[in-house]
Amino acid sequence: MTRYLMHIPLFILLSCQSADKVEKPDRLLSEDKMVNILSDLMILKSARDVNSDRLSNFIDDPFHHIAQKHNVDSLTLEKNIEYYNFQFNKNLSIYKRVEDNIAKKKAKLDSIEKVMDSLKKHDKKKIKESKNKLAPTQ
Repeated sequence: MTRYLMHIPLFILLSCQSADKVEKPDRLLSEDKMVNILSDLMILKSARDVNSDRLSNFIDDPFHHIAQKHNVDSLTLEKNIEYYNFQFNKNLSIYKRVEDNIAKKKAKLDSIEKVMDSLKKHDKKKIKESKNKLAPTQ
């Protein structure tokens, strides 16, 4: 019994060790590049969550597509994501910037949508005026 009790502290000591450090990738991507890549990944993930069938008509593998778009091979991208995940403060900063980046893109899309709606209303009004001009007067 005592023999087993002596192993408990050793077991606790070994189980409390920190996770292995991830080595810096050979091709470390800048934080700015990671922000752009992760922003695109989040947007594609959201698009897939909303309508995966429609997205799959255009993109087979979103992760591979984003890697190609940013001229990075998939393995390098995976290693960089893993590396930054172990760099807590940098990773937190990157994801805050991703959130800001997506918010800016959304605001831009919302303003474009408002302009498009305004143009549609204007076009409908012009069509109605044209029809009224062409209609015979009584």
